[in-house]
Amino acid sequence: MWEDLIHTNIDNNDDEEQQLFDDNIDDEMPVSVTLSTAAYNNFNEESGLWNFKCRSKHSPRLKDNNELRKSIIKRDQWNDSNLVRCSDGCLKGPVLFPDIPDNTGPCGSGWLKREDDDNYSENGLTIHERQRTLNIYTNFAPVKCDIHIRECYNSISKPCRILWDEGDLDCLHVLSRDTAAGDEIGWDFVSMVMNSSCTFSSYCQFKNEMYKTRHNKARFMDQTVFFNFWFSWASNMKIDFHIPCGVCGYGPKRLCCDGTKVGVGFRNSNYEEITETNHALGINNTLHRRMDRCFFENLNGIDKQEMINLRTSLDYIARKELNEIKENKIIPERELLDRIELLKQALPSEVLGSFERFYQMSDNERVAYSNVLKMLATTASITSLVPPAYCYKIQLLLNSPNIENDRFNSIVNETRSFAPELSDLICESVISNNEILPDDIRLFLQYLINESMSLQVTEPEPPVPQLGTYNPEKFGRAYYFNESGLKLRSVRKFSIDNDSCVKRNIDHDDTTLEFEKCQKLYSKVETSARGTSTLFLWFCADHGHCYGFHMTGAEGRKDPALSLYSYLETPPQDVFYDFACNLQEYCLNRESGYYKNEHFFHDIFHGYSHKCSRAFTASRLQGFESVNSEICEQFNSFIQCIKRSARQMSQSHYCFYLQFFLNN
Repeated sequence: MWEDLIHTNIDNNDDEEQQLFDDNIDDEMPVSVTLSTAAYNNFNEESGLWNFKCRSKHSPRLKDNNELRKSIIKRDQWNDSNLVRCSDGCLKGPVLFPDIPDNTGPCGSGWLKREDDDNYSENGLTIHERQRTLNIYTNFAPVKCDIHIRECYNSISKPCRILWDEGDLDCLHVLSRDTAAGDEIGWDFVSMVMNSSCTFSSYCQFKNEMYKTRHNKARFMDQTVFFNFWFSWASNMKIDFHIPCGVCGYGPKRLCCDGTKVGVGFRNSNYEEITETNHALGINNTLHRRMDRCFFENLNGIDKQEMINLRTSLDYIARKELNEIKENKIIPERELLDRIELLKQALPSEVLGSFERFYQMSDNERVAYSNVLKMLATTASITSLVPPAYCYKIQLLLNSPNIENDRFNSIVNETRSFAPELSDLICESVISNNEILPDDIRLFLQYLINESMSLQVTEPEPPVPQLGTYNPEKFGRAYYFNESGLKLRSVRKFSIDNDSCVKRNIDHDDTTLEFEKCQKLYSKVETSARGTSTLFLWFCADHGHCYGFHMTGAEGRKDPALSLYSYLETPPQDVFYDFACNLQEYCLNRESGYYKNEHFFHDIFHGYSHKCSRAFTASRLQGFESVNSEICEQFNSFIQCIKRSARQMSQSHYCFYLQFFLNN
């Protein structure tokens, strides 16, 4: 680029840079910063890109780039064998100036004298740029290089000038008027972070020790300067982090999520909690609660304890048939018969017929029936066994008494992908009853379908992108569930949120039965440990891609429930979470229309500790072999590499740092 540049412009530019990159800048955001008063200068909402200020417009080269390799080899020659050491330990490097253009300047004058001219120089005419000396930090030493401007040989009027390219052709990132380093320094830090959890201060210390082995006065950048260098270097890559899974795109079918106590200190953060409700939407009625959705739902005329006894009895009968009751827990025969009679009085008429035939069934049919009863004995929603969206598959079979074998086998096989217990029951009942599905089993299945389909729901708000809501720097969240990254729905409040009992419970809305009670040790206070925020993330369960994150004070069921509702237009088919049983309760107590067809599963890592319905166990289903539900735990191990540095950052730096390393 040609520029008719005067010294005044250079002077003004340098003054601004000096203010921006004062070595004593305190990176941390003031304690009193709020969403309304904070200044957000590092993220551009229009482009969706980060930009930490620096002098250089150089786009860092990738690690395996040939240009970078050549530049590194060139800088490796800047050593004690070829250069002289200054008293401060720096090497005196070559003069850096613009290349000689192939044509003349705008004024018509050339950039070189004739070779027979007394003033001829093979480098042309260059002048020192305001006595500017650039400290370039290489792998082995700091190198001082004078920066020159090129001038044309116009002796009549003001000569044309070309500024140095600020390191672009040399793979140098220039932070300020006097500080620069090669791309290799930026990549070296990235490698050390990922391999050894290196921090900014420890990296500076490491480089200082390396420099001192060659000269005891040589020093690497100050920690704060290196901090500013790395962020401006990394942001100059202009990476669009808003990228969905390459296979699933913006419509993921299986997602897993988790929270991790890796965050920025509270005094440096000002994010908005994901639970922030839109009061203009009013308070919606909670249409039903846990005990209204289960198989043995609360009934008028039967008190709470009687309902608990009925569910416990049904669970006992099923487990006894499956040989899951320890000998010292077996109850007397007389008591068992009494319990069976009470169950017969309470069971729906559509279920009673098959239950009365229970002990007359073949061994295999009785085992299959017991597996279904065991799941129905819990307080999990009937929709967890057979979600409404899948009911039509079983209904096809029930509507066709004389169905052909191929069609029958196809439906039964499909059923294994969402309700293998029902698939087994259908198969064993047909095999045990002369290739005919008994009427009592047919009625039983029809009852389950009707109950699932009749669940009342509150329809979700239509998805409408909300401008200005994709800004990780400002809101402490970034999700890639839609093309814009914008929030699609506001969080609504429901009547259950005003229930005093619910407010006191961290992990549930209504207490489950003792035999199915699961626990997750959520933080007992509204902040995570040691004054740091918690990070909550979503991943594609099939391909491991991270779909984004948000910052929160403490993880809870609200985080998965509200982040999906707010940012994903259509919910996935399957969600994996380490507390899936009570996540389902939270979702159906509130946004029931959005989550009515959702399959909730525990991840494998936590599933062994759960006592709830097997409906929350994904390994029982066909077609889940490729799912990596442990991706969150694996990520938790990886993310520890940035933990020590992150806690001291501002929210702005933390979100970029996180996005950068997630991308790598």
